[in-house]
Amino acid sequence: MPVGYRLVRIVRNETGSALVVSLFLLLIMTLLGITAMQTSTLEERMSANLGDMDQAFQRAERGLRSAEDLINAETDFVGKYHGSITDDDAMRIEAGIVGFAADCSNGRCYATAGVAQTVKLTALTTNGNYYSVNVGGSEIARYLVEFSCQDTLAGNCAYVFTITSRGLGDDGNTQVTLEEVYRTE
Repeated sequence: MPVGYRLVRIVRNETGSALVVSLFLLLIMTLLGITAMQTSTLEERMSANLGDMDQAFQRAERGLRSAEDLINAETDFVGKYHGSITDDDAMRIEAGIVGFAADCSNGRCYATAGVAQTVKLTALTTNGNYYSVNVGGSEIARYLVEFSCQDTLAGNCAYVFTITSRGLGDDGNTQVTLEEVYRTE
């Protein structure tokens, strides 16, 4: 068999294999591109969610500061009891709990054994049972103020307020809840 004939025969048997290999490589490259796009989209969503959560956290912090300002400014919270510092706790509590309720109505909570967390979280979702922080006509945070009277070294109780604040993110689904203990005396 002459050499030229053998070469022609090999070339004829090889026809189309380059096309198959090229198509296979194109398929692999396409799958890699699709995977990269999906990963990029997921990372973009994660970044947006993180930004929204950070904003909700900042808004919950603003709710805490608003509650502190309210406690310091309103006579309902500070300077209620004008009796002797040695008076018993019952007298101080009776003067302190005016306007506070176990169901946290009007954003003010009080129960002798402490208000259950579920009651507070429910009140944060019920209209009229929380204070609201608004910016530009939009609600950005909600908060409750819980009253308690804690013993001091002098043997009488000091007014202590537990503030529960919930910040709301821009997407409406993101919420961050913070709680702080605030003492005025």
